[in-house]
Amino acid sequence: MLSRCRLARSVALKWLSASSPGLFDTQLVRQAATKTPAAAPDFFEKYMDVDNMIRRSFIEIEKKYQKFFDARRNIEIPLDGNEAKIKKYHTQISKLRKQCEIPDKVEVMEMLVAERKACSKGNVRKLIQDLEETWGEALFESMMRIIGEVENEAGTPLRLPTDSEPSPPGWSLFEQKYQDLMKEYGLEKPLTKEQILYEDTKYGLERTVEHAQHSMDDLCEKLGICGKFDARELKITISRDLE
Repeated sequence: MLSRCRLARSVALKWLSASSPGLFDTQLVRQAATKTPAAAPDFFEKYMDVDNMIRRSFIEIEKKYQKFFDARRNIEIPLDGNEAKIKKYHTQISKLRKQCEIPDKVEVMEMLVAERKACSKGNVRKLIQDLEETWGEALFESMMRIIGEVENEAGTPLRLPTDSEPSPPGWSLFEQKYQDLMKEYGLEKPLTKEQILYEDTKYGLERTVEHAQHSMDDLCEKLGICGKFDARELKITISRDLE
C-alpha cells in the first residue's frame, strides 16, 4: 500500500539515526519489580497512585476523541473524488485534530517507531519485525531479505548505530541496499509530512467509498433488489424487483 510505505519511509530516519528514548520508563518498572512493600514502603506510597493516573489519562484521551468525533459530524465528507472538496475536508479535519489535541498519523507512527526502537535494543532485525504491519507484506519481506544478506556477509547481527559505534559491522552495506530498495519501490523521494497526511486522507475516503459500495451491494442482494448503488452519489438505481 503506497501511503503506508511512504509513511514508513518518512520515519525511517528515526531508526536509522542514533538510539532514541522509548515511551515507557523501563528502569522504574525494573526497580518496582525488585522491591516489596515491607522493604520499601516509601517507594510504593510514592507510586501507589499510578493506577489512578493511568485511569485519568484514559478518561482524558476518551474525552478528546469524543470531542473530535462529535465535531466531525458537522464536516461534509467528500465521496465524489472532487479534489477541491477533498482539500477542504483535509484542512478542516487537520485543524480539528489540533484543536482536540489528537495526534496525526505521522506523529503516531513516530511514537510507535521510537517505542519499538527502544524495545529492539539496537537489533535491526527485531525492529523491522516489530514494525511489520507498517511496511506492507512485499516491502517487509524485501527488508528482511537485505538484512539477512548483510548479516551473512558481516557474520554478526545487524545493529543500529550509536554514539559509541556510529558504523556497526555491515551498516554501510545495509544503507546502500536500503537506498536501492527504496528506489525499487519508488520511495527514494520521501514525501513531506503534509503530503503524507493528505495522501492518507484521500486513501481513507477511497476506502469509505469502497466499504459503502460493498455494504449496499450486499444489502440489495439480501433484500432481493436488482439495482446499482452509487456510493459517490449516495443513491441507488432500481432496475427491477426480484420475485
